[in-house]
Amino acid sequence: MFIVTFLSTFIVTFLSTLLVTIPISAVIGLVLYILGGIGIMKLSQKLGMNGGALGWVPYARFYQLGKIADELQRASFPEKKDAHWRVWLLVCFIAQMIPVLGSIAYVVVLSICSYKIFRELAYTSKTWMTVLSVIFPFLTNCIIFIVLGSSKKYPVPSPEYAAYLAQWENAGYNGSGDWQEVSQ
Repeated sequence: MFIVTFLSTFIVTFLSTLLVTIPISAVIGLVLYILGGIGIMKLSQKLGMNGGALGWVPYARFYQLGKIADELQRASFPEKKDAHWRVWLLVCFIAQMIPVLGSIAYVVVLSICSYKIFRELAYTSKTWMTVLSVIFPFLTNCIIFIVLGSSKKYPVPSPEYAAYLAQWENAGYNGSGDWQEVSQ
């Protein structure tokens, strides 16, 4: 009789715990996803980049986050070669299916991209934001939304990068991937 009572109590407790924790976890996950999507979209708009709506697409949001890191690196260090963080971040996100190695690679690449973004756009606490992104990688997009979404600081391109952009604009490139006729 004791075993039956114990088992029935255990089953009821277990099921009631599941009925409470699953909806709460789903709501928290949905809120984090929405804040992350808004953060990536707003940051893309602030930087004048196309594809801000990719912040709402599950895998493409990591591509867009890497693209933002690439643009900020290109604006700050035009002499450096493009690192293609957008591709690395997307590949490492998919590679998380490999149990340990994929997760470690994802966190490392995400922390590098996060640091590049925080270094250029955040006023203070760049290191703490990066540390939080490493400890809680699922919060990275929300940190971008909360801290940088309302930031008034914009990346200031170096004079070399401004000259580089002017050279391409004079050649007919408008920055969105389209070439235009240049009348001379």
